Order: sequence, then structure tokens, then C-alpha cells
Amino acid sequence: MVCIPILQCNRLSKEHNGGHQLDKEARKWATKIAKESRSLRQNRKTLQALENQYRGDRVNTNRMVKVKVY
Repeated sequence: MVCIPILQCNRLSKEHNGGHQLDKEARKWATKIAKESRSLRQNRKTLQALENQYRGDRVNTNRMVKVKVY
């Protein structure tokens, strides 16, 4: 079991660089969300291509679907 300490913050102030830290934290989480969303889209597209190949539902029988596996 991993214990994560919970820190309490009652207020942010400019004297303690609070606004900058808050901006930094917001950018960090926005970046993580963007990466995760991109990964989900790519995985969904890959899954769909694999399901179509498995079922034999090829739009063009002369062209194989290229699939990147991450």
C-alpha cells in the first residue's frame, strides 16, 4: 500500500508565488489530459481497424489496413 501525504492549502498569495504555481499546475494537468486523450483516440482507431480486419470488413480488398501497435 502506498501512502500519499495530503497537503492542505488555505490560501494562495502573490508573496509566496502562488499564482505562478497555480498556472504551472494547471498547465501540467492540461498536458496530461491532452496526452491521455490523444492516446485514447489512437487506441480506439487501432482497435476499430483490428476489429474490421478480423471480421473481414475491408473497404478495398486490394489495400491492407496499416495498424500501429503502441
